[in-house]
Amino acid sequence: MPLVPSLLLTFGVSLVLAVVLGAIALRVHGIAFAMVTLAFAQAFYFLVESNPHNLTGGDTGLSLTYTRLPSFLSGPCRTRETSTGSPSRSSSWRT
Repeated sequence: MPLVPSLLLTFGVSLVLAVVLGAIALRVHGIAFAMVTLAFAQAFYFLVESNPHNLTGGDTGLSLTYTRLPSFLSGPCRTRETSTGSPSRSSSWRT
C-alpha cells in the first residue's frame, strides 16, 4: 500500500478509536476514570502482543525492507542498502 493512503488510513482509524474510547472513558470520574483508562491500555497491549492473524508482529513488530522505505525515512545518515547487500553511506558519514 502506498505511503500517503496508509498514513491517511492510520490517521482515520486512530481518530475514530480515540473518539470512541474517549467517550467511554470520560463518562466516569475519579478513580474509575483511571481504572477504565488503564483497562483499555492493557487490552490493546495484549491484543498487539497476541499477534492476531500475524497482523501486528507481536513484541518485535513488523519489518520494513529498504526497497519499500521512502528516501526521506532512510535514517539520519541516509543509509541505503546497495545491490551488493552492504549499506552505502552518504558523504556526510564519518568513520
